[in-house]
Amino acid sequence: RTIVKSISSGLTQPQSVFAMQNGSIFIDNCRANKRIDVRSLNGSDDAIPVNISHSCRSLYIDNNSTLYCSVDSKHQIYKVQLGGNSTVIEIA
Repeated sequence: RTIVKSISSGLTQPQSVFAMQNGSIFIDNCRANKRIDVRSLNGSDDAIPVNISHSCRSLYIDNNSTLYCSVDSKHQIYKVQLGGNSTVIEIA
């Protein structure tokens, strides 16, 4: 069975996505809206506010629920602990 869901609403020039096994989809929406949008297959939507003014070229979430965003135009990597206060830390 294949599930298809359109996820274009509210996005401005997204550059990357990351899909988790639980069906959550994380979408870069940083350039215009300074957030990572989270969409799920059950229809609920959420957003993680981040103070990153450039698109995340790549998104990754590790086993500790830490989101990583690479900004190639700035040669930087940011990390955000999910489920917490969404503090953005530049790590490289």
